[in-house]
Parts: sequence; structure tokens; C-alpha cells
Amino acid sequence: MVKDWAYLAGLKPDEVPPLQAMIKYVRETHDTRPIEQFNQGLEDRIKAGDPSVTKSEDIMTTVGLQECIKLMVNASTTRWRYMGVGTGTTAAAIANTALATEGGTRQDMSVNGWREAIGMKLAFGAIWPELAGMNSIKEIGIFNAASGPSMMNREVFANNSLSRTAGRNVFILSVVVEFCPIA
Repeated sequence: MVKDWAYLAGLKPDEVPPLQAMIKYVRETHDTRPIEQFNQGLEDRIKAGDPSVTKSEDIMTTVGLQECIKLMVNASTTRWRYMGVGTGTTAAAIANTALATEGGTRQDMSVNGWREAIGMKLAFGAIWPELAGMNSIKEIGIFNAASGPSMMNREVFANNSLSRTAGRNVFILSVVVEFCPIA
């Protein structure tokens, strides 16, 4: 069994520097406690009714699961490194190989985010810059290439996407994939 969820949060510009410092610390030390604390903070904000944070619980793709197995048995060395976003609203399906409507350039999480293993979980995150003509993110995916397939998972925020005003806030996306979750 695999559990997959993601957070989408709008941040004010003054909230970004501390987050960038956290990202740098995690990348340099691989200490994953700040990621867990950050995600718990987002969960707390959702429970408190904060409209600037939303969560989606979707699925891993068949191709993504196959690629993870290849990584586990050392049959591949291509790591999950890029996060793509889009405006598609069709429901996520295990057969998805791409986002429905991808927009902009994929973020390299090894530069603008994190890619860490936390026990039986994979944690990914990225600060998303302003994209021309794209003020709402409705879907995200984790990829192993800057363009094209393979897509590990697809999260859809169709019913609870966030919008932003250019120059006034930034998006942060945090994705967790947990293998063998405890029920």
C-alpha cells in the first residue's frame, strides 16, 4: 500500500527567506526534522481554517511505482528531481503519465526545494516562483526529467486550489509519498 498527499500554501514575501534558509539547511545536512515540522505546521493551519493552505490526497502512478521499484533494486539511477505544475482539473488516475495541462518550467527540487527520504516516506518540496499568466495551481506532479515522462504521482487541487496576486505571495508545494503506511 502507498499513501500519497500534498500541500499547497500561499506565502507572503516576508515568509520566503526563513523557508529558503530551512531548505538550504535540509539540503546541506539531510536533517529531515524541519520538513516534518513544516508539514505539521501546514496541517495545523488547515485544521485552524487557514484559507491560504490546502491539501490533496491522490495517487501514485503505475509508472511512478515501477520506477521506484527500479530504484530500490538498483536497476535505475534516475532520481525524482523535478516538480511540475498545471491547471488541469481531471481526476488523478494511476495510468496518468503527464499532467493534464502543465504550465511553465519544472522546478529542480535539488536547487529550489528538497528531496529527502524519511523512513518509509519520500518527501519533496519546492518554492514556486511567479509564472506568467498562471495565478492558480490546480495540479502537481513529481518527475525524473526536466521535460517529458516519467511522472511519479499526480495531485489535483481542483476543488480547493489557491489563487494568488502577482508580487504579493508565493506558492510552496510539499509532497509526501509513504510506503507501507500504518493504518
